[in-house]
Amino acid sequence: TLDVQQLGIEDGLAHRQVSQVFEDKDGFFWMATVKDLQRYDGYKIKSLRGGADDYLTKPFNTEELLVRTTNLIETRKKLQEKFAGALTKVTANSLADSFSNLDQCFIENLKKQIEENLANKNYKIEDLTKNLLMSRTQFFRKLKAITNQTANEFIRNY
Repeated sequence: TLDVQQLGIEDGLAHRQVSQVFEDKDGFFWMATVKDLQRYDGYKIKSLRGGADDYLTKPFNTEELLVRTTNLIETRKKLQEKFAGALTKVTANSLADSFSNLDQCFIENLKKQIEENLANKNYKIEDLTKNLLMSRTQFFRKLKAITNQTANEFIRNY
């Protein structure tokens, strides 16, 4: 069962005051609020809060999918350009509007690990990924996607 009184704007509703609730044959809840009528499944907001870059529900409009995909690619390109070459000059505040909080936390944690272990000659990528709680592959892919640099390039430029 769904407790409508516990739902709010932070859960994806357009307005806190829900006047009517209907459940369709597919199990989705339709909420009538002061502002509009919307389908609610609870997954969209949870997915976005969990780090998803975007979320589309089925059935989706092909044009919308293409526009959202293009926007995501452009955002990643801008992010790579911002990080490429001038990483030491970039501050967390100047990047806040460019990428997700998860990406920002990742870069901050990475910088912290590098700073703490810069003098350690025995510190390896394996140690870094272990401290970041990531697999090597996941680390390399994420760093490349955000900065367009390899781990060695990132550390040398740091």
